[in-house]
Amino acid sequence: MLDWAVLISREPRRSQVAQGYLGATPWEQPELYRALSPIDQLDRVVTPMLLAVGDNEQVGIVWMNELYTGLRVLHRPVTFVRYPNQGHGFTGAAQADWQRRMFGFFDSYLHPDSSARVRIPPGL
Repeated sequence: MLDWAVLISREPRRSQVAQGYLGATPWEQPELYRALSPIDQLDRVVTPMLLAVGDNEQVGIVWMNELYTGLRVLHRPVTFVRYPNQGHGFTGAAQADWQRRMFGFFDSYLHPDSSARVRIPPGL
């Protein structure tokens, strides 16, 4: 979830949940909601990010697009992958592709020395 205030405006039923956690609405305490919303903290992100979402996700796809766009505007290292006909969890070829990308991402950023890289067999 990137923006508490937007979540409440898009899904009013969550307003009571947010008010229960935060003790106020975004209109009563806008600074509290901004302080807790990751979208308002993107300028502090320095870690490379790999984002993925299935096109069948209802809210997650909007958040991932916002996150990706914000990080790109800030010139942060970010990769965004969207999988057609997938929901919150990936299956089949999408899951295999995600695993290859994820391990490749880890190899690139956690093992920059190529001799230490783990080789992922094709088809995994």
